[in-house]
Amino acid sequence: MKLKKKIILAFILIFIASYFIINNSIGKKDSFVKKITSFIPLSTKNYLRKIVFVFKNQELLYKKLDEKDKQLEDKDKKLVEISDRKKIHHFINENRAKEHNFGNTKLLITKFTDRSFSYLGPRAYFENYNNNLFLITGSAKLMFSSLKNIKQNEFIFKKIDTNLEELIGHEYLLGSRKRTNVRRQIVKDLLITNDKIYVSYVKKENNVCFYNSILVANFNLEKIIFEEFFNMNECQPTASASSGGRLSKYKNENILYTIGDYLSAEFYSKESPQDINSLLGKVIMINEVNKEYKIVSMGNRNNQGLYYDKKEDVIYLTDHGPYGGDEINIITSLDDEIKNFGWPVSSYGEHYGFPDEINEEQYKIAPLHKSHKKYGFIEPIKHFTPAIAPTQIIKNNIFIKNINKKTLYVGALGKHIEEGDLSIHQLVLNSDFSVQEHNIIPLEERVRDIIYIEEIDKIFLFLEGSLPYTSKGPILDAKKYFSGSIAVIEKLN
Repeated sequence: MKLKKKIILAFILIFIASYFIINNSIGKKDSFVKKITSFIPLSTKNYLRKIVFVFKNQELLYKKLDEKDKQLEDKDKKLVEISDRKKIHHFINENRAKEHNFGNTKLLITKFTDRSFSYLGPRAYFENYNNNLFLITGSAKLMFSSLKNIKQNEFIFKKIDTNLEELIGHEYLLGSRKRTNVRRQIVKDLLITNDKIYVSYVKKENNVCFYNSILVANFNLEKIIFEEFFNMNECQPTASASSGGRLSKYKNENILYTIGDYLSAEFYSKESPQDINSLLGKVIMINEVNKEYKIVSMGNRNNQGLYYDKKEDVIYLTDHGPYGGDEINIITSLDDEIKNFGWPVSSYGEHYGFPDEINEEQYKIAPLHKSHKKYGFIEPIKHFTPAIAPTQIIKNNIFIKNINKKTLYVGALGKHIEEGDLSIHQLVLNSDFSVQEHNIIPLEERVRDIIYIEEIDKIFLFLEGSLPYTSKGPILDAKKYFSGSIAVIEKLN
């Protein structure tokens, strides 16, 4: 018996020693074991790696993945550098024109794409000024094209030399994510008015504070030197996507500006959008001359759409809800009373995780009542559940004429076409702002911005591709899904 135990123990020791010798030799070019195993069939070796030497096999696979990641990162850096050096950006017709209908109106939508925008944004915003169409990317690249060219469907944009990167910070703009150098979406909007150009962005300070901020400069097509115009001055711990940042012209040398809530209620248990002493979750009016500001509305979450209708003196807003509850709101008069849209007390959405992972503490801070009016707030003229992730909104009765009606166009981000995401929405309103008609054109891409240019009588959309999702969330490094496209909508009848 003792002899048998010794033999078994010796066998076990020899097996363990052999295992570690072979395991440590896997992956090495010159080893005694490698010479011996060269006589073993490949299929047997692969089986042993997967079944017996599984941990070593995983280690080698991770090493190979890291090497591939480094190669992809180096490639992305080179492509970013190439995109940065480009002085001219040419959006090419991809021959994807499609016919659609908004009610009884037949439309043609044509796409023009510049692939380098996947490295510059892909987000971008429009502005129309002095017979030029302007674009600014999320990574602060400013460019323009003449309306004369655009009338002929020639989307050739010339880059303008600015000090934006110097003011904002190159590394902050570039960001860092595993496998790619996808640009961070720092810039939030562009406005040109009264020969002044304004850029809204999220400012970073000492890696610990983030603010909504606006830069300003004199209008110029050759070189523009910006300086700070406005700073929110409320330190936020992260550069939240819920930061708003939309700009609009207003009257009497004022501009309008949306400031998001930075998820203050949902993540930090604060009722900042309902706090009159905080600018979080507010729309403000800023005087262009003396820079003084006043709060126009409160109880907002994340206004990604803002439009001032000069003719009727009405402000239109889109607001991202939480899980559902996106809103379209209006301000029909500005007086001494601050308009309150109810967030986070009232919302037609729910907190994320609902209903399976209800956080009772969140509902104590932000109860999300299913009425606005009952709690003293302004009801939205339209709300969306499921959410559509609404972006820019414009009101236009020229492009498609609806007698005695008001016609709105709203862009949508999101990921589910069947829910109205990745689309453009048309809302026809009655004189009392109730919705009479709601039409949707699915585009299969995220609509970031919308502008109507009367001289051309067309609507222009900036599309940024679609973001693929897995069960664990968005694939942020899948750059092939991003694109930079301008969609042109024209009437056929």
